[in-house]
Amino acid sequence: ALARAHGPNAFVAFAACKLGAPHLMLGDLDAAWALSEEATALAAAEPVGMLHSFIGVWRSMTAFARGDLGEARAAAEAIL
Repeated sequence: ALARAHGPNAFVAFAACKLGAPHLMLGDLDAAWALSEEATALAAAEPVGMLHSFIGVWRSMTAFARGDLGEARAAAEAIL
């Protein structure tokens, strides 16, 4: 909450994405996806770079785990 209120978008996007990873690994796919959505939205205002690639990889893995192969492919292709 503190980072969301005071941190720069890039920091919060990275933190949200990284927080989604354990949710994904422990099977809480709804929480993982919600954090992926938040990270993606925050990163949209940042210059394209490593942050987008990092989020894209986790977003793709989360979409794949949810069975959404179209979104998984789109997220993976977006970082190429």
